[in-house]
Amino acid sequence: MKKYSYFLVMFIITGCGPGDRLVFRHPGEVRVVDQHLCIRSSPGDHLSYYSLSYSADQYQNPLAYEDNIDRKFPDTCIVADLKKTADYNLLYIINGIKYRVDFIINEKGELKNQKVIK
Repeated sequence: MKKYSYFLVMFIITGCGPGDRLVFRHPGEVRVVDQHLCIRSSPGDHLSYYSLSYSADQYQNPLAYEDNIDRKFPDTCIVADLKKTADYNLLYIINGIKYRVDFIINEKGELKNQKVIK
């Protein structure tokens, strides 16, 4: 019984793991400008982390990733080789708030269907 209690406590403390949707629960917003994926930001905002993944590899390996950075507005765009007709997931932190946005790039290379996670 003690062994199970330990695992239950560890699960509660650490969450469901690195892909825990609850950690990045605030809905994010992005747009595509040329070959850049631009995160919505305002003057005074600081981007400290981002991780972009996509469905072609079941979201296993990030296409773009930076951690422990301090990119200030307006430098919140990411150079990304976005593939057409793919589903994407972007996690990012601005001003200490963790955001998530799921989106699709259509056949024309346009960003579509930003899914809001609540």
